[in-house]
Amino acid sequence: MKNTRWSSLMILCAGFLLIVVDMTTLAGTRTLSLVHDGMDAAAALAGGYHFAWLVGAGTVVVTLALTISLLRGRNSAQMDVELTEDEAA
Repeated sequence: MKNTRWSSLMILCAGFLLIVVDMTTLAGTRTLSLVHDGMDAAAALAGGYHFAWLVGAGTVVVTLALTISLLRGRNSAQMDVELTEDEAA
């Protein structure tokens, strides 16, 4: 049980690190794009961070939807197994 929790924590930390790196890359890329398009530095910086946070929020929504659907699917499968075990008894 401890190994499972430890590995889950490590996966969570790695995922968080990747999200932070991706968000900073997206913010920097969008900021440079806006500066090259002629926007002033402060507005471009704000636009870059807004874009990164929008992508991050979308990622959270998709992750929650997948998690909920997978958890509901698992419960249904467990219920089917429990029904089969009860019928066998």
